[in-house]
Amino acid sequence: MPAPVSNSIFTLEALGLLYANLMGYTSKLRNVLLAILVLPIAFIANIVRVLILILVTFYFGDEAG
Repeated sequence: MPAPVSNSIFTLEALGLLYANLMGYTSKLRNVLLAILVLPIAFIANIVRVLILILVTFYFGDEAG
């Protein structure tokens, strides 16, 4: 059974694929590479988001977080 994935990762993945679709790149290699890299990029972006939230909460208190 796969581990649950947060909604923000799904959102970041969807935005990455939407970007690729809207930009209309004609290179198949570029499109495939972007589609493959969407998941790791979304995962790293989510980690950065959580770390920033932790630091804001730590330095500025629960209300700021």
